[in-house]
Amino acid sequence: MTLKTWNIPEQLSTLVKPQQISMHLKYQFTVTMFQEEAKSIAMMRHSMNKAKQCVQFLNSGQIPVITCDQPLYALAKSVQWNWPNRFPEEQIVVLFGDLHIEIAALRTIGDWLDNSGWTSALSQANIASSGTADSFLRASHVSRTRHAHEVTARALYIIMQRS
Repeated sequence: MTLKTWNIPEQLSTLVKPQQISMHLKYQFTVTMFQEEAKSIAMMRHSMNKAKQCVQFLNSGQIPVITCDQPLYALAKSVQWNWPNRFPEEQIVVLFGDLHIEIAALRTIGDWLDNSGWTSALSQANIASSGTADSFLRASHVSRTRHAHEVTARALYIIMQRS
């Protein structure tokens, strides 16, 4: 479980108002929030409480958004469904993490390209073997699939510029 945080200059280390902090934000990075494993209901509830408290302190009235990988997403949704008064879906948003969103997008593109001849074009151009090209449709390996789509987009752009 991670929390996006900011590097606040030394002179702001004393307690200041959130409006003052936002004027001096320099960097955004991710740090580990807890030493314990996040895969328990108790830890998920605790992290959701802490996220709500942090957002309430930094930006009162804003709805917290938590991103999780697939197993933790299921756990967080389970917490929301079992404690609807404490963690209602209207007051705390749980989303899939970036990797899972990218995988879903690549699989959707793969569904569109299925039976289009894209995989045979990749294998004929010696970009990938036929088996590897077929795996791009399912996004089995995210970085390879992303690279194949980038190569395709660049090739199509070059062809468009030449015509």
